[in-house]
Amino acid sequence: MNSVQKPKILVADDENTIRLAFENLLTTNNYEPILARDGIEALELFKKHKPPVCVIDIKMPGMNGLELLKEIKKVKQNAFVIVVTAFADMEKTIEAMKFGAYDFLKKPFDNDNILMLIKKAYSAYDLITSNVPAVQSENILPRGASEFRIIGNSPKMQEVYKLIGKISDSHVAVMITGESGSGKEIIARVIHANSPRAEKSFIAINCSAIPETLIESELFGHEKGSFTGAISKKIGKFELASSGTLFLDEVAEMGLEMQTKFLRVLQEKEIVRVGGNEVVKVDPRIIAATNIDLEKALSDGKLREDLYHRLKVISIHIPPLRERREDIKSLVDYFIETYNKELNKKILSVSPEVMEFLYKYDWPGNIRELKNVVESAVAICRDNTILFEHLPVEIVAKFEGRKVATALLAADHSAAAPLKAGHTESFIPVSTGAASEQGEQNEGGGDASKNDPGSELLSKIEELTARLVSYKLSVMGNIEKTDFYEEVINEIEKILISNVLKKFKGNQVKTSKFLGINRNTLRTKIEKLNITH
Repeated sequence: MNSVQKPKILVADDENTIRLAFENLLTTNNYEPILARDGIEALELFKKHKPPVCVIDIKMPGMNGLELLKEIKKVKQNAFVIVVTAFADMEKTIEAMKFGAYDFLKKPFDNDNILMLIKKAYSAYDLITSNVPAVQSENILPRGASEFRIIGNSPKMQEVYKLIGKISDSHVAVMITGESGSGKEIIARVIHANSPRAEKSFIAINCSAIPETLIESELFGHEKGSFTGAISKKIGKFELASSGTLFLDEVAEMGLEMQTKFLRVLQEKEIVRVGGNEVVKVDPRIIAATNIDLEKALSDGKLREDLYHRLKVISIHIPPLRERREDIKSLVDYFIETYNKELNKKILSVSPEVMEFLYKYDWPGNIRELKNVVESAVAICRDNTILFEHLPVEIVAKFEGRKVATALLAADHSAAAPLKAGHTESFIPVSTGAASEQGEQNEGGGDASKNDPGSELLSKIEELTARLVSYKLSVMGNIEKTDFYEEVINEIEKILISNVLKKFKGNQVKTSKFLGINRNTLRTKIEKLNITH
């Protein structure tokens, strides 16, 4: 009786333990593993068996994983290749995806994840081979390494690198979203540097920095004498970027009239300079970026829906730094190396206290803020180690202020705990004797607040505030005017209002009543403090 043929999977890794682990995992899950010790052996086995799915390591003797990937694609274009490595970085991830890798995983990985990925790859292979005729393989030539680097190998950034690798060779429009300072322009430059347009111009323009009256001239150019001050002909950004890439930062800040003209250019691929009649053909790849909520801009009527869909063919979201804290050490090392060269310094390390602070700080200004902090610290540091005293006073004060504000949140949770069933013994005396004793104390003029959890929690906030004031004075040296009061009050107000809003599930009427403030005042504070709920 013939047994059903098991699906074959090629595994190429120079580590024996990894190969044995894969052999056990795949055999147990009803696959037939084909094991190779290096790239050369893997290619021979692939040519012999032509398995639909391969799992290959990057770092192997003889022929590395990327070279093997290219050779596999020459033999069988529709093979699904999963690349794994313990040394993931931006360049390798993007390169692997450009060469046609199905996915890119960093070691160590979870067995369930790799099995799910293999299953998806096999399903995709079955789908394309059953519905689509075979096509001729096409060799994709590697391009030179980009001078632009994105630092960080966190899982969220790995997903960004994969997407960049998949889209770089196409000409479709890309929308990059992310908070201010998160690195949207560098992402755009990396896409350009890895595209067929890499040798052509990359032109960047910040739409929010140009007055509405001048943006048309900036984008489309103008003829001499077309308006007051137009003393000569000017070529616009669309022409300059033709055959290259045009990066439009803060694109949603364009006025609606300009959006209409911009949309027409995207559709017709031609412009007319301001004050002219000549139709000029243009063909830049458009990469747009914004730090605002595009869905909200659409609903508020600030962004045309047809332009939104035209620009957002591919969407890349850049996570804020607080969501990729594991990248902070790599970024700090990179910036220290950069500013050592620029400032002729020899900083070798960062103290553990400073590193801990950098990990805990929320970085509202993202990578740009971290870059500025490191630059300042390198400039001030006289020795070879960055110490706490070298950090800018402003961010330390901001962090300490947030710690005080966070105490309010902790206080709320602690105060709420006695109200939960089964937890009253933590704070509230429940015996008759204890209650009687407390009553006698009150009648006798004793301090009732000693057993009051609210007073206890407020005293903790008072203690933290005193510590913050002492710290602020110690780092200032000489007394000078600061925004310390406003910083601390704003932080405390923000955490207090956010917490109460959360308790009342966003109900502003109940929140304002509970806080004892006017509803209009509450609305003003929510907007001023940028509170989301």
